[in-house]
Amino acid sequence: MILKTFKQFIVEGGNIKIGDVSADRIDLSKIDRTKIVNAITNSLIVVNKAFENNFGLPLWNDELFNSRQYLSGSAFHFFDLKSISNADFVKVKSNVGDIDTQIDGNQYDNVKRFLDSISGKKFGIMTNIGYKAGGNQFITLWKLPDFDINLQIDMEMVDFGANGKPTPFSQFIHSSAWKDLQSGIKGVAHKNLMRSLPQKNVKKILIRAKSVKGQDKEILTSGTVFGPAGLRIKYAPVLDSKGNQEYVNNIPVYTELSTSDSKGNQELKEVFYGIFGVDPSPKELIMMNSFIDLLQLMKKYLSSSEITTVTDYMANTLFGKGAGKIVSADKQKDYQEKIIILKSMAKELGFDVDNYNGLITSYYKSF
Repeated sequence: MILKTFKQFIVEGGNIKIGDVSADRIDLSKIDRTKIVNAITNSLIVVNKAFENNFGLPLWNDELFNSRQYLSGSAFHFFDLKSISNADFVKVKSNVGDIDTQIDGNQYDNVKRFLDSISGKKFGIMTNIGYKAGGNQFITLWKLPDFDINLQIDMEMVDFGANGKPTPFSQFIHSSAWKDLQSGIKGVAHKNLMRSLPQKNVKKILIRAKSVKGQDKEILTSGTVFGPAGLRIKYAPVLDSKGNQEYVNNIPVYTELSTSDSKGNQELKEVFYGIFGVDPSPKELIMMNSFIDLLQLMKKYLSSSEITTVTDYMANTLFGKGAGKIVSADKQKDYQEKIIILKSMAKELGFDVDNYNGLITSYYKSF
């Protein structure tokens, strides 16, 4: 069970409104990071115990609390009081929106029943205001009177392993590398680059219509896609009576595979191989977690033409038709968040950001 589409990943946190109560961002110029992290942690421990009392299983075991692996995105680093000082964190993020947590997707029904029962109840310093369900997540809102804020905490229902932890892929797909955040680059950049990388070798194919009344259509694709379900082969070749690839006007013919017929591969070593064509070293497998490091891997393993193709695709995930918004209510802030991603790529990969001015201008005309 996977949480979000990539378009859902792109929206800035801390946006929920329940009734007339809206989520606030944690302003670290006014609120001490250590105090609020400890307060939220202690309150979540109380929430966890209450859930266990109701359903016999905790949301998070003790090891998850100790490792912080129940947290995802920038929240993982926000709660890291041992390795990241308050001063260093504030240099990178002066305010924090929602807190992302991960919960075993098999607990979905129990989590819903629990949330239905706790509106107005207090856990530690947090009082539950309510929640909204969307996809495989619950977006919850809590009142923290000690800090005079209303805090959004997302409960992402993800795959857990037999060890009681989010699977390596669940952690990967919801991560934000600290070195990326230090460069002003949010986790969405990493996810969109992972989405773009399989498109390094696109070709023209003909997609066979699913019904006799439908029409075949030509598209440019690599045939492989990366998304929250993993790395997936999306199209299968149409074979003639002799078992050979069918062509129409020298264009190979394919059919589109359903997700039930083509499961995504979530083994990270195999994802790496599927993208770069080599088995990763232990260091390279770690590098795949970071947007900045992915650019280095591109330089190492992709040709110049492949880099150009990936860059074009990436630019369209940010500024193309239907691209998601990072800051939904502020055009200028959205641009600032996105252009730093493109400029980082330009610096490392050696292209001119001005090449995409027309695309960017068109995108913000209809923002």
